[in-house]
Amino acid sequence: MEKTVYPVIKWAGGKRRLAPVIASRFYDDGLLRPGATYFEPFLGGGALMFYLKHKNAVGIDQNPELINFYNVLKNDPEGLYEKLQKDFAPYHSETFYYEIRNRDLEADFMKKYKKVDRAARFVYLNKSCFNGIWRVNSKGHNNVPWNHQDKVSLPSLESVMAAHDYIISNNISFVRGDYKKVLDLAESGDLVYFDPPYDVEPLQSGFTSYTKQGFGRKEQKELKDICDELLRKGICVAISNSNTGFIKQLYTKSTDGYSLYTIVDENKLRLARTIAGKACSRRYVNELLIIGKPVEKSFSGISLK
Repeated sequence: MEKTVYPVIKWAGGKRRLAPVIASRFYDDGLLRPGATYFEPFLGGGALMFYLKHKNAVGIDQNPELINFYNVLKNDPEGLYEKLQKDFAPYHSETFYYEIRNRDLEADFMKKYKKVDRAARFVYLNKSCFNGIWRVNSKGHNNVPWNHQDKVSLPSLESVMAAHDYIISNNISFVRGDYKKVLDLAESGDLVYFDPPYDVEPLQSGFTSYTKQGFGRKEQKELKDICDELLRKGICVAISNSNTGFIKQLYTKSTDGYSLYTIVDENKLRLARTIAGKACSRRYVNELLIIGKPVEKSFSGISLK
């Protein structure tokens, strides 16, 4: 049996625990076919992409540091590991953390540092920050505090190389851009999986600002419009989101062929939000998996898409 490869980084809202049930729905519904390309905007930690083992995939995210990390992992894994061991691991401390975090305040940050330096910084911050959150302010500067841990657990050479080999063997590419970029890349028969910041009910707290743009209900509606357009092009879509009245109404009021599945409820797996500040305040939430399949139209007995 082929060994599962896990992401090198952790990510708030990651799908490592739910990957098996999501993947099974993809295959049961015939969404992911041999030869098709799998797209994952809102890539984050990429747990589902790593679980699927599907050849030909594209990860998309508008976070420039995240995409730079993946491309360095793909093209220079040894350099990334060596940089972490030489320039980061020996100096771990609260003072060092903030020095590294504040590099993005420097003028021409992206030009000043090599890609491998930026990738190593990204991994170090991911492993040393509070709850593994990547969050930036309105100016695009990381503002997550230190996790107050005296030791940092950086990825091993084995895990780095395993992720690299997986990326190469499955022909995975990484593209910087927002989720709408998939409209220019996906073709009929492909599958696009969206894992956006989740909807939250009014007056509830919720983490929706991985990037400086934020993601509210206006953006949720825009995402639905993009999904509709993809379906019209013959492209399958899947969306993870919270089981709120707003999301259910958004995807059931149309006749575009969406099916909603509750993959977490009180009688099954209970999934805790892993970004609440204290363990005792981490709430269990119901999650929806929304499946959209292109509607088949028939004419004179001939099935057309």
